[in-house]
Amino acid sequence: MWNLIISLTALFAAVASAIYTIRTFYLKKDCKVAVQLRRILMSSDNIEPYVSQILLENRKDKEVAVYNIYVQINEVLYLDLLHQNSNCNSPIKSILLPPFGVKIINLGPPIAYKNGMVRVDNVDELFKEKWDNIVLSTNYGKVIAESVTIWEPPYSRQDNTKIIYPIHLHYGGPYTYESPSIHSNTRFLVTITYPDGRKQNQQLFDYDLRELLKSEQLSEDLVTVEQVKKAIMENWKDQLYDGTNLQVYDVRNTIDEKRKNTPFGVETIDWHLS
Repeated sequence: MWNLIISLTALFAAVASAIYTIRTFYLKKDCKVAVQLRRILMSSDNIEPYVSQILLENRKDKEVAVYNIYVQINEVLYLDLLHQNSNCNSPIKSILLPPFGVKIINLGPPIAYKNGMVRVDNVDELFKEKWDNIVLSTNYGKVIAESVTIWEPPYSRQDNTKIIYPIHLHYGGPYTYESPSIHSNTRFLVTITYPDGRKQNQQLFDYDLRELLKSEQLSEDLVTVEQVKKAIMENWKDQLYDGTNLQVYDVRNTIDEKRKNTPFGVETIDWHLS
């Protein structure tokens, strides 16, 4: 009896070890990367449409180097998203994805698109189409990317499901959830650019202004950018070296405009779940 139990235990252990070995082999075999793109279409702010963000997800237990990312329109037409050409003299900056790692790439808007020496003037039509194939140039060669699946709460007006999200006013770009943002009660934003290129941002609240302007009472209307800038120059003169650029922004107007232009009203939500 004990011999049978020992034999079965050894068999189960061998099978489990074999399954683990096979799974590990397939996790390390080949290359599998998923991609999600955020497209910005034409608007009054940016004339040319573009991809503003690329999310890369490594789905294998090994590091992957990505050299370039393309949208394959058809068999003979590609859209280059990173413009890293191996045929030119410029060094290629690889994007390293650690095992099961995720990378987010933020891109700025282009001023134009070209094919060789010819400008392409109808790229906006391309951005309105569905993009099925995203092709990666990697250290494993050509890789057809899969789609990133990001879970989100199931919003449903019929089921009374609500999603509450913050409204940010970012500064210092590029703007992601990690970017610094303005507090709701910030009065002024001070940006100091030093001669060596370093930047320092500081938000001023009511108590900062009282100390800065040596005043116990402040009027919402009387404190101006010029007053704040002059007071900073006098009080922080030891920190402001020659060649330092000082900018002061009245963010109250920006906050008020953002709230005023927000296309919805105000509601109170019952936090007690039924």
